[in-house]
Amino acid sequence: MPHSSGGGSHGGGSHYSGGGHSSHGGYSGGGGDDFISFTNTRISRKPYRFCSTYCYYKNKRPVYFYADFSAKDFKQSAGELALKIIIWLLVCPMFFIASIWMFSGSIKTPKKLTGKYDTTIIIEDNINVISKSEEKELKSVLKKFYKETGIVPAVVTVNNEEWRNTGNLEGYAYKDYLDRFKDEKHWLIVYSEPEDPEPSFVDWYWEGMQGNDTDNILTGKKTKAFTDDLQKGLLKEKTSVGKALIDSFEEITGKAMKTEVNVKLMIFSFIPAIIGVVLTIYFFDIHPIRKAMLKKAVRVSTNSTLPKEQTCRFCGGIYVVGCHLECPHCGGALEPHDYTVDAQGKVKEVLH
Repeated sequence: MPHSSGGGSHGGGSHYSGGGHSSHGGYSGGGGDDFISFTNTRISRKPYRFCSTYCYYKNKRPVYFYADFSAKDFKQSAGELALKIIIWLLVCPMFFIASIWMFSGSIKTPKKLTGKYDTTIIIEDNINVISKSEEKELKSVLKKFYKETGIVPAVVTVNNEEWRNTGNLEGYAYKDYLDRFKDEKHWLIVYSEPEDPEPSFVDWYWEGMQGNDTDNILTGKKTKAFTDDLQKGLLKEKTSVGKALIDSFEEITGKAMKTEVNVKLMIFSFIPAIIGVVLTIYFFDIHPIRKAMLKKAVRVSTNSTLPKEQTCRFCGGIYVVGCHLECPHCGGALEPHDYTVDAQGKVKEVLH
């Protein structure tokens, strides 16, 4: 069904249309508690219940973090992986599809209307506000607009008395569109003023009515620009109705088929994709930084809050007692400490 493309009046200003169918915890850096909290294995800068202490070395000093007891050696079963894939397929694709749909919708490249429909251009000046010379020029301009867009323009002028008793001009233009055209490929402009206008103030009105098939070309941004141009032209004392229409159609003809980018929608379209990526990371436990950290880290055997540290007598690097049989920095022999080992010879507990 057709809908308003905008309009205005001498005393009430202008109004616009939408240009289409009317609508009647994450990564917190190194300073926070959890610096990787959207993965399955929680890693934190601070200890928490049932966690294990891990450390790796940077600049010859230990760096501590806390993770689930089995974080380093955790292996996912085939059944768990299959279940995650199923859940992912049920949840995540909709976010990526929505993102693609929104992104593509933010870029509008107009396509000229084609097909079989009535292409008769109408200029029906019922109240004699357009001169013969202006009508001839307007006809030429409307033809250029049609050739450029495929949209068939029509200009009709009436008196206010024709529609005032039955409603408003928008309703009148809507009904007039349906009576005149059997397709959605026209753009009707209705101009109205009183039968006996006051010389000092002509109480004029105008309304645009576009078919739904024109929405790809006559977007909200473009019809707003047209509305502003025509409204300003009609408000100028030395500009006639015909001249205002000519200038406005000439302006939109040069811009109608240009690609239009909705920057706000384009930026907003990345939000569903980001949600989908975060969920994917969570479902499949994907995090290269965390995995690299766990790979180079050792689990610290300690019954106290702070692990016991010692300085290497060869390189001066600091290491955690009970985690190594040789210096993790230079490979030198470590000072003897009392500790227990497991069956594989790994240090289980430092005794002093």
